[in-house]
Amino acid sequence: MAGVASAQTDEEPNTDEVETTDESVDQDERGDRDRDGRRGNKRGAKRAAVAEFIGIEVEELQAQLEDGLSLADIAEVNDVDPDALVDELVANVTEKLDAKVEEGRLSEEEAAERLEAKTERIEDKVFGVDDDAEADA
Repeated sequence: MAGVASAQTDEEPNTDEVETTDESVDQDERGDRDRDGRRGNKRGAKRAAVAEFIGIEVEELQAQLEDGLSLADIAEVNDVDPDALVDELVANVTEKLDAKVEEGRLSEEEAAERLEAKTERIEDKVFGVDDDAEADA
């Protein structure tokens, strides 16, 4: 399994959907996962894409998230419209879903349903709505 990180770090796990992790990763049928079942490599790529869009380093993004800022807060501090960040993330998802439709892996209806759900989740993540906090309440 080439390219899978195996170094241990002191980073807090699963702070948000675009979390990076350097913990050991196991392969399962749904992709690269760390030993707690969270996606590592994909989250690292998402975190890097968000940081690049906002115009900051991944480490700075991570630190600000750990300080309790939402992605929307971080975007605004860096003169980026949070809605533009949402649009960019939704465009990335749309591109992937369109490719799956073209490959015959999803119907257009399934892709539309997934896009709607993912758009809502992206908005929640950008604007700081925490599903875990709601479940704990």
